[in-house]
Amino acid sequence: MNKGLKKRVLLAVLALSVQVAVAEEVGDLQSHQEIRQVVEDFVYETLSDEDVEVRVRSVDNRLRLQRCEAPLEAFWSPGSRQRGSTSVGVACEGDKPWKIYVRVTIKLMREVAVAARPLVRGDILQRDDVRMVRKDVSRINGSYLEDPTPLIGYELRQSVSANSLLYSRMLQAPKLVRRGDKITVLAVVGGLEVRVVGEALSDGGKGQMIRVRNLSSKRIVHGEVVSKGMVRIVM
Repeated sequence: MNKGLKKRVLLAVLALSVQVAVAEEVGDLQSHQEIRQVVEDFVYETLSDEDVEVRVRSVDNRLRLQRCEAPLEAFWSPGSRQRGSTSVGVACEGDKPWKIYVRVTIKLMREVAVAARPLVRGDILQRDDVRMVRKDVSRINGSYLEDPTPLIGYELRQSVSANSLLYSRMLQAPKLVRRGDKITVLAVVGGLEVRVVGEALSDGGKGQMIRVRNLSSKRIVHGEVVSKGMVRIVM
C-alpha cells in the first residue's frame, strides 16, 4: 500500500471514529426539538378553551442537557402571563434532574370590531360601519369590542380611520337633548304624569341627568333624559 492510500484510509478511519463518538454523545443528550414540542403541547393543552397560536423559541444550541429518563414536565414560569411574550419551564425529574425555561410567544385570537370605513367625530354608529376581524388581542390595550351591538346608535367621540379597532371609550350615548332646546318635562307625581314645557340647561344622552328650567314656574330642577326632547322628573 502506497503512502497516499495509507493516508486516505487513516483519514477515513478517524472521520468514522469521530462520527461514532459524536453520535454516542448526542444519544446521551436531550433533544432540543423534544423540549420545544413538550412546551408547545403543554401550552395548547392548558389553553385548550382559547383560540391561540403558539410559537416556541429555539433552545440555545450551546445548551447540552442529559437525556431525561423520565417524561419531561412542563409548567408555567412563576408570575408569567399566559399570552404575549412569556416563558414555560421544562423539568427533568430523572436520576440527573435539570430545569430550564423556554421563551414562548402566545397569540390570543379574538373576533373584534373594526371600522368598516372612515368615521368622523359626531357620526352615529350604524351596523354597516362595523366589521368583525380575527386579531391577536394579547397586545391590545383597552376595552376592545367583541360584540358592538349594544353601542349601535351611539355617537363617535373622535374620528376613526378604516380598519381601526373600535373601543368603547370612542363612543358615547347620542345627545338627545341640547343646551337651549325647548323640551317636554315629564313630571311624575305618584301615579300621575304632568307635562310642561321646559328649557334644557345642558346637553344630555339617554339616561343622563341634566338641569332643566320649567318655563312656567322658572324653577330649575334635575331630570333624566328619556328620549329625544324629553326629560323625566320624579317628584
